[in-house]
Amino acid sequence: MIQPKGEEMFPVNRVREIFTAAMSCENASARKDLLNRECDGDKGLQEAVESLLFESTQTKSFLERPAVEDPTRGLKSAEDLGAGEGPGDYIGPYFLQELVGEGGGGRVYRAEQQQPVKRTVALKILKLGMDTRSVIRRFEVERQALAVMDHPHIARVLDAGASPDGRPYFVMDFVEGTNITKYCNGERLSLRERIVIMLKVCRAIEHAHQKGVIHRDLKPSNILIVKGDGGPVPKVIDFGVAKAIDSLGADLSVTMHDTVVGTPIYMSPEQAFRDEVDVDTRSDVYSLGVLLYELLTGYTPLDADRVRKLGIDGIRQALKESESYRPSLQLRHSRVDDRERIGSERSSTIARLEAEIRGDLDWIVMKALERDRAKRYGGASEFAADLDRYLRQLPVLASPPRAADRIGKFIKRHRTSVVASVALLAVLVGGVIVSMRQALRATLAEQEAREAQRETSFAYERALRDREEAIRSESMARLHEYVADINVGYHAVEDGHIAKALGLLERQLRSDPSGELRGFEWRYLASRCLGAPHRTLSRQAAPVHSLAFSRDGSLLAVGTRESVQVWDVEAEEPQISVAGPASAVAFLEGDEEFVVANRSGVVVHDLESGEVRRELIGQVGGGAVSLSPSHELLATSGGGGVTLWDTESWQSVRQFPNVSGPLAFSDDEQVLATGSAEGIVLWEVSKGRRTVLEDSAAPLRGLFPGGSRILFSPGGQFVVAPHVEKSELGIFYLGIWDVETGQELGFLPSSPADEGHSGMITSLAADWGAQVIASSSWDHSVRLWDLQNRRLLRSLHGHRGEVWATALSPEGNLIASGSKDGEVKVWPVTGPAEAEVLEGQWKPLSFSQDSRYVGALNRKGKVAIINLDTREVVHEVKVDSSNERYSRFVAAMTNDLVSLAEAMPRGKVRIRDLDKDQVITEFESGSSRVDQIVMAPDGLSMVTVGWRDDLAWWDMNDLSAPIARIVGRQAIFSADGKTLATVERGGSSVIWDTGTRTERLRIEHGDQSFGSSVAISPSGTVLALTFGIDDFENAVSLWDTGTGKHLGALQGHKQAIWSVAFSPDGRTLASSSADGSLRLWNVKSRRELMSLEEGGAGLAHLTFSPDGSFLVAGTPPFAGSGQIRIIYAPAIGPEGPERPIIP
Repeated sequence: MIQPKGEEMFPVNRVREIFTAAMSCENASARKDLLNRECDGDKGLQEAVESLLFESTQTKSFLERPAVEDPTRGLKSAEDLGAGEGPGDYIGPYFLQELVGEGGGGRVYRAEQQQPVKRTVALKILKLGMDTRSVIRRFEVERQALAVMDHPHIARVLDAGASPDGRPYFVMDFVEGTNITKYCNGERLSLRERIVIMLKVCRAIEHAHQKGVIHRDLKPSNILIVKGDGGPVPKVIDFGVAKAIDSLGADLSVTMHDTVVGTPIYMSPEQAFRDEVDVDTRSDVYSLGVLLYELLTGYTPLDADRVRKLGIDGIRQALKESESYRPSLQLRHSRVDDRERIGSERSSTIARLEAEIRGDLDWIVMKALERDRAKRYGGASEFAADLDRYLRQLPVLASPPRAADRIGKFIKRHRTSVVASVALLAVLVGGVIVSMRQALRATLAEQEAREAQRETSFAYERALRDREEAIRSESMARLHEYVADINVGYHAVEDGHIAKALGLLERQLRSDPSGELRGFEWRYLASRCLGAPHRTLSRQAAPVHSLAFSRDGSLLAVGTRESVQVWDVEAEEPQISVAGPASAVAFLEGDEEFVVANRSGVVVHDLESGEVRRELIGQVGGGAVSLSPSHELLATSGGGGVTLWDTESWQSVRQFPNVSGPLAFSDDEQVLATGSAEGIVLWEVSKGRRTVLEDSAAPLRGLFPGGSRILFSPGGQFVVAPHVEKSELGIFYLGIWDVETGQELGFLPSSPADEGHSGMITSLAADWGAQVIASSSWDHSVRLWDLQNRRLLRSLHGHRGEVWATALSPEGNLIASGSKDGEVKVWPVTGPAEAEVLEGQWKPLSFSQDSRYVGALNRKGKVAIINLDTREVVHEVKVDSSNERYSRFVAAMTNDLVSLAEAMPRGKVRIRDLDKDQVITEFESGSSRVDQIVMAPDGLSMVTVGWRDDLAWWDMNDLSAPIARIVGRQAIFSADGKTLATVERGGSSVIWDTGTRTERLRIEHGDQSFGSSVAISPSGTVLALTFGIDDFENAVSLWDTGTGKHLGALQGHKQAIWSVAFSPDGRTLASSSADGSLRLWNVKSRRELMSLEEGGAGLAHLTFSPDGSFLVAGTPPFAGSGQIRIIYAPAIGPEGPERPIIP
């Protein structure tokens, strides 16, 4: 609802805040106490919360009513509720101009953005009264689906938010276009022009699939055509029933019982039977096939008029059993009244259209429309590739159906007639056999034997073909699932959702125990999830509320909702356990007793026996404790205030009314910090004078009364505590206040460049000697902060749930953390260097065979050998410039990092032995200047590349003359050393056999010139290269080195590609670009796995280590500064199908 100016809204946030707190209460009694306390006599507020609590327990008719009733509905007038928004209203900075569309759950307006820029946009908002769970989820699915995609043929999401009455909306590009079929018919586009547009649509859907989104409602009205400078531009819209490929979130689409999601004449058969089979990317392939069928013929495979008369069961039966004409036959049998119109709309005649479609186009369309999805294209990328082959007049993958398939379908359609015919034929044949049995017995027996043998052979061959096709289809579907899981898992890690990412990784571990699919990208994600090295104690049965180390650091007390366990930290074994909830726990002087607090009171236990030594009177309803530095005073909350106790006599020393936890003492014990409704209050213990910290709030006071969330500095000059609201940068942060004045002095972190928590900060601990503060958060992480410089030191990831408690050992060497799911982890405060970069303008040359060292060349002419474990240079040598007038350094190394080849002035080449620190030889390359040197993996041969595209291939044992002189711009050896690839500037490459030293194959790449990057797979079977500035798509092109066949292109970079490299297993390709991105691709499916860098410094010279655990990248050409970027993907083991990655 649009709020009229000047009208005050009911405090909805307060209702939702109390409702959320009440839902976390353990029982009805605790919930009632919380309502009485928080509502404070406001009956209207209490009734609104109780109404929400009642609705949350109801399960009937949940589809007919909102999932959570908005309490503002009952407090607004009927007139306001019915008004809603309309043209002339504002929603945020958007002025609504015109209602352009309306569906079952939302409206779409044409709007004008007023600020910060003026532009016309489309604003989609949920209808009033449609905020049921299903509608809200469907609306959120569409918003999230569009938000993750960035493609020129998909409408972009520009903004999102909520109206004053809480209804969600989002803002998109305003696409003022015509639906695809009307546009093509109106413009009288030819078949070829229609296929070109369809190819762009397929690329858009391929992008959606790469981002883990299935559209599920592809139809003409959801594909609009906009006229651009370069011709028609399709835009895919309306992801309202999209589905995310997400195992943890299950099916994020919205489907009601016995309801079909999608448009019947365009939906796949499996969409109509969602209760029997799940829907994957091949469902969109079917819809694309229907759309192409309509663009070619003017008809849809299922007649629209017939479908309108059918119910759900009829639609399902039609999708299951109806056979469609091939497009060419559909045109031949088209209605007489339609023939002239169909031909005119395609600038042709029916006869010519039929001839043009017959053959390849027929088979492409019918492969996409296969009822058995295993026989369809595996995804939009394969569909697009076949259309591209057709446009380029290359052989297509689709083929006519086998005779057995046609016969099988005929029998299914005419079962009764076939059975009768077969029976009649059997009778006739039987009669003939009986009548001629005596005369023809020998001849028939021989003939039958030959026929049976032939039929058996044919059947066996058919069975083998069918089995191979089924295995191939199943394998591709499995591969697509793996790629989607890795893509979604990477985004989950980036969002801090470790549990979701681990679930996806562990699913792949179980389904692929042999590691047939899992490669570098899986190990990289797993290492990101595992985080820094640490120990995990046995999982608790309930959420961890509090942690405390003993004074000698040998014991750790773990308080949960159900018990307190005291663990031996070194042995990782529990020493004692006492029953009962614990919101706070602390060890007393001498570590012989420990205090446990909860809302029922405060109890002191004997550490050895666990027996109750004493119970402090009048502490009901609190739950917080704090022990003074001298251990002589104990502060407890309860009974409506805070009480100070003498730990020697256990007598009450002082009371502070109307305050609560969290609690903290200053070092001199003269100041006590407490929580209150006003914020954090500092009390002078002796005088009772109070100071309220400005702009402060007691963090999580109502939900988590215990825990350490307030810290005093060693001199008691300032106090540190979390803010409960996000900063302008969208992070949760710590405030630093002056104890004397209560004024806020600063923030932690102080710089936007430091990464803050994305969730509420739940607990703090400090090592003041080292000036380190530890903070835990709902974002599943623990972070260590440098207090002196107010910056982030380390982030500790590995928890699957919200981290509720943290504690530092007295020595400051260990930090313990406990989470909502019962996990307790113990981390070393100082760990191995986390730096993933080495500063300097480096170019990686080669790895050692054990992958522990990398050789690199910098722009000052130094070749260094770097230890990747310590990130230190262990050996360094200076090389000469290849040019006498200016510095230009060219070098190469063998895989053992022993032999170094360097280019010298006037085309000379020098070979050095680094172990012996001596020059082995120098020789003339035959070029006036050497621009590149490439060493074979075995070190037995090398290639020099001259500046005039003259290559020389050398035998290292005989450098008197080259093996061959070749025209080319670049060269590269395969990792197995059996293949050499050379690339010419003009657009062709040559594949050489290093064993016979002869040319194996020449590949022509068309009229495109070679770019700057080339790589060959370890086995030498796939060549990856980029083209020059003429390649507007900035794609990596893949080629089969055995056949010369173009395998496809990897598209995704926005600017020129600088480097490509294959992983040692050949399954993954890495590419880097001037746009700052470093992308990983699955070679077989040609789909993007993840983008590790976005918008940062560009990277070049990508190189994988031999064991596949490291990917390093160096400084790109012409960069003013640079670094070596190190990406680590260690082996995760021991591996087993039933073993989770984290115990």
